[in-house]
Amino acid sequence: MSEEEEIEIVDIRHELSNSCKQSRCKPEVQDYEGCVKRIEGDETGEKNCMLWAMDLRTCVDNCVSETIFARLK
Repeated sequence: MSEEEEIEIVDIRHELSNSCKQSRCKPEVQDYEGCVKRIEGDETGEKNCMLWAMDLRTCVDNCVSETIFARLK
């Protein structure tokens, strides 16, 4: 197989992730962004948004996996 004939593999996860953030995971995105705004001025480093980030990540992962597996069937 020559270089011209190589098949480009495209990872659709990034596209699906953005789509999920704009639709099904919108509340989680808003919660996370709200947390980030609340702690912007914290110079101690004690405050973080880890719980909100994990909630967002879980929502996006669940949404993306459902879409990907539905396409594979």
